[in-house]
Amino acid sequence: MYKTILLLFLFFTFFSCSQDEINISAEKQIIGEWKLKQSSRLISNNNNIYYEYQNYENVSYHFSENNEVIIVGNSEFDNEGNYDFELKYEVYFNPDLNQEPKTNIIVFNGNKYIVQIGSNNNSETLILTNFIDGKKRLYFEK
Repeated sequence: MYKTILLLFLFFTFFSCSQDEINISAEKQIIGEWKLKQSSRLISNNNNIYYEYQNYENVSYHFSENNEVIIVGNSEFDNEGNYDFELKYEVYFNPDLNQEPKTNIIVFNGNKYIVQIGSNNNSETLILTNFIDGKKRLYFEK
């Protein structure tokens, strides 16, 4: 009986987490200074499809708790400056249709990105992916 109650408790605890909690975690994880390491852009011309990569050394994005991102240095996609950002948990392409899975989205400087946060070789990683003007990605380390 005890094991059954424990299993039910664990089951309800696990499945009672709402999707909004995922967004809260992303909001906490994105705060801080991220060094832009590389960008990629999907190129398609004359029946050739390939990725074009660019490396960066002196570009950083600092996301603050007051929803501001300060970009130091210029990248191919963003100019140096201060921008407001909004982090959402929604469908990327058409939120009104609600037919695609929801994901963490960040919007700033006129760009909309899917947010992926993880770790690699003892450092935190951030990947921002934009599909609006073709596929472009920004790769960061903290």
